[in-house]
Amino acid sequence: MNSKQENLDFDILGFKVSFKPDHFADSSTAQKIVDYVREEASKIKDKVPHLDQGQVAILAALQIASEKVSMEIECKDAINQLQLTAGDALKFIEEVSPATN
Repeated sequence: MNSKQENLDFDILGFKVSFKPDHFADSSTAQKIVDYVREEASKIKDKVPHLDQGQVAILAALQIASEKVSMEIECKDAINQLQLTAGDALKFIEEVSPATN
């Protein structure tokens, strides 16, 4: 398959999903994403088997979005902490380094 020209088609919870290849580095990345969504949907279906496919899809989307937002917050916090640490290290280096003329 020439991924530059053909859409990547998948079935998720009985819904046909078509990805444009330019959204992904390659088809294996798209497959990993689809597998992850299917896995999350399967977990939900196992816990609450009476839900219909649409409800499972919404809950899976909410679960994945929750994970994404949590990771973004963690990443932002880590970057802020790194900037503070780097700033403190720079101040320390400036304090202990001999002045140059």
